[in-house]
Amino acid sequence: MKNQHRNISAAAVVAASILSVASLQAATFVISSNSTTAQTLGSGSGQTGTVNSGASLTVSGSTVAITVTGNNASITNNGTISQTGTGRAIDLNTASVTMAITNNAGALIQSADADTVRANKASDNVTVDNYGSIISLNASAGGAQALDFAGITTGTNTITNYSTGLLKATAADAVRPGVNGTIINNGSILAAPIVDTTVTTQIAATSSDGIDAQTNTGVQVTNNNGGTISGRHGITGGASTDTVNSFTITVTNNAGGTITGVNGSGINIDNFSAAAASSSATVTNYGTITGNYDSAHYDVGDGDGVDVDGITTLYNHGIIRGLAANGAGSDGLTNHPEGISIGGGTIVNYSGAEITGGALDGTGIEGHGILVDNSSNGNAFAATSITNSGLIRGTTGYAIQMVSTFDNTVTNNAGGTIRGAGDAGTVGAAIQTGDGNDTLSNAGTITGDNGKAIAMQGGNDTLTVTGGSITGDIDGGTGTNTATFNPGTGNTFSYAGAISNFSSVDISSGNVILSGASTYSGNTTVSGTLSVTNTTGSATGSGNVIVNSTGTLKGTGDIAGNVSVASGGTIAPGLSPGTLNIDGNLSIVDGSHFAFELGTTSDLLNIGGALNFTGGGTALFDILNNGLTSGSDYTLMNYSSVSGLALSNLAFGSTPSGFAGQFTIGASSLTLHVDAVPEPSRALLGGLGLAVLTLRRRRKARLLAKA
Repeated sequence: MKNQHRNISAAAVVAASILSVASLQAATFVISSNSTTAQTLGSGSGQTGTVNSGASLTVSGSTVAITVTGNNASITNNGTISQTGTGRAIDLNTASVTMAITNNAGALIQSADADTVRANKASDNVTVDNYGSIISLNASAGGAQALDFAGITTGTNTITNYSTGLLKATAADAVRPGVNGTIINNGSILAAPIVDTTVTTQIAATSSDGIDAQTNTGVQVTNNNGGTISGRHGITGGASTDTVNSFTITVTNNAGGTITGVNGSGINIDNFSAAAASSSATVTNYGTITGNYDSAHYDVGDGDGVDVDGITTLYNHGIIRGLAANGAGSDGLTNHPEGISIGGGTIVNYSGAEITGGALDGTGIEGHGILVDNSSNGNAFAATSITNSGLIRGTTGYAIQMVSTFDNTVTNNAGGTIRGAGDAGTVGAAIQTGDGNDTLSNAGTITGDNGKAIAMQGGNDTLTVTGGSITGDIDGGTGTNTATFNPGTGNTFSYAGAISNFSSVDISSGNVILSGASTYSGNTTVSGTLSVTNTTGSATGSGNVIVNSTGTLKGTGDIAGNVSVASGGTIAPGLSPGTLNIDGNLSIVDGSHFAFELGTTSDLLNIGGALNFTGGGTALFDILNNGLTSGSDYTLMNYSSVSGLALSNLAFGSTPSGFAGQFTIGASSLTLHVDAVPEPSRALLGGLGLAVLTLRRRRKARLLAKA
């Protein structure tokens, strides 16, 4: 037994020696009980470090709690890793090293006054899976992040924060990814700003952002259901100097996800001018993105929902709000909360989605829906296309403003609402398209709360209205501008505002009702139906009105210019019945059509100028019985003079059965004398007599057949 025991002991010694050598090479460690000894995953490959549940690794002073220098290292934390002094909790400062960190639910990695986890070399590769808490207390407010991978430029960096995970920093950014970094968040990423004591001219927040990409391009952030990203800005970054050529970032905020700027923007991308035109951000939102101003702690803040100094592609299915702002920006201009502020690109706001700027109760500084400029009220970096099927609103300011010489497009689909109050509530329109050759199409609702709906400003602009409603004036601006109203056959579009500065207006189809006093000088071409019901001014500005072969001009309003009616075109004064006024001349030809309702009350056409008939043939008059009386005279038209018109040029179209009448062309009026109108009683007796005669003939025929 002694020999056997001696042999076993010798074997154990050999085995222990082998394990000891292996341990020195691999530097693997397991913390099973509380320890204050700093650890290193050394130069070998595949080293692992584990802190068990209930155990802690606590290191003080400036020493790093866990230093990683070996490749393919992995750290699994089920307990606590804490650096209570000025050192980092985990630090990777060796090039071309791959490191994986798993921080499990209930576990804590924390630093008191330095980055909690850092990877600092360009070629490092880092993966973090966080189910627990990674926290930077940042006691001296020195800019210590929870995760700092900003030094990675050629390696890979992936962060997954699960539903139980918390990544948090006080007075610093919570997360700084490297170039092409990937962040997937299902939990909380939180940066808590404090008053920035280095700023003496105002009370400002520290640059403490949920995620700060800095100048690292290619970062991709996905915020999932239940995920929250919050900080001064929720997400920020950008080409912060002109030496950086371009910057790109992609953010996807899924349904149930929230991105919040507590004293800044939900998403804020700052680019200097030389880099902005080649920089871009892609944002897809199904959740909620908000920017705000914290008036309880600061006196300056710019709370936009999404603010990108560059080209932006934004697809919004959720809510984007810029709620409040105060003070002035670095350019000296007053801060305003915008739902979205970009330098150009594409915005698609889907049905049920919302883009709002300003406090929802209408208080506070003027808020705007969408601003397109160079970030300082200068020319944008690229053309912009906005397509809306949801809500775009400036609660106390404009809904859309483009400071741009590019050719921009705004499309407001059926069901979409664009609403605003211009600049400072009184100046400017709800939609301001800029100085390019812009296009605006509307089938939804556009409302100018200050009475001004659309200002197309400079350039040769095109307005197309296919339906919906527009409340407030429409101004085409300078240039050669065209407006087309095309609601479609059988549909009606009503507009009560004033139309100005258009070179042409087309009524293409449907029934368009204009009841405002317009001032545009271009011609109005009518191929559908134009009903004018204005009580002041001219419904069609100062230009001429051309009624095409398929067109109808009707109503009780006033037209300042000349009117011409093509063959097949119709003028129908009144709206059952009423008087239509044409201040200029009326020119008609063979096949021009008129429709008059005559009787107890009658239609009337007043022509301030001349009535002119050109060529041969006849103009046709439809007569509708509104209590016609035989032997009575009815004035159809008043005019200052008449030319080219003879009685042979006048004929009846559709008339009541039994009607007979004759025209008289006077020096200043065209009248109709009614010779015969069937009386209702006689018509009834005539019908009964015809029925009796028919019955007698049928009875006689049956008798002859029997014979």
